[in-house]
Amino acid sequence: MGSLKNNNIMPQLLHMVEDKRHISARQGALFAFECLSNTLGRLFEPYIISLLSPLLNCFGDTSAEIRQAAADSARTIMGQLSGPGLKVILPSLLKGLESGAWRTKQGSIELLGALSNCAPKQLSACLPQIVPRIIAAMSDTHAKVQEAAKEALNEIGSVIRNPEILQLIPLVIRALDDSNKYADEALEALINTRYSSFSFSKLELLLS
Repeated sequence: MGSLKNNNIMPQLLHMVEDKRHISARQGALFAFECLSNTLGRLFEPYIISLLSPLLNCFGDTSAEIRQAAADSARTIMGQLSGPGLKVILPSLLKGLESGAWRTKQGSIELLGALSNCAPKQLSACLPQIVPRIIAAMSDTHAKVQEAAKEALNEIGSVIRNPEILQLIPLVIRALDDSNKYADEALEALINTRYSSFSFSKLELLLS
């Protein structure tokens, strides 16, 4: 940690990740963020807030290599977040959903989806804030925003450990995406499923 500060490493990496002229510089910086987060764990957490904007930009990069590096970096970084750290960055991610730029909205949704790598206990406390906003994004006018929202819901749904709920997630997502076609089928499945330790009443209300 002392070396990061003494050698001015983070400002240099942040400069590199915003270098539009060189793909290798942006990709290398993203690799470095992933490596630092993986190595330092939660000690790296104070730097994460400064990485959100560059990560959002990289999710919308024209280069597939940069987008993949951003996704890999985000999964590692989000997986290291503590409960307090998640609460600090969540408002910034949710604010990105209000942007008029579709790429920013798409990046914010993909980062929200990457929160599925957090510990389930930490993520579950934030689901009431996250899930309704992602569901709303499924009705966005831009197709790529809609697709990102579906993928994010799938990622977050994969964290659920209850087997009865897990098998219903794809059907629920289809129903939220096209209520006219799938809502009745989803509601019937929800009603006829026996749950051992979970109530799906909130999702039933969403589909009604």
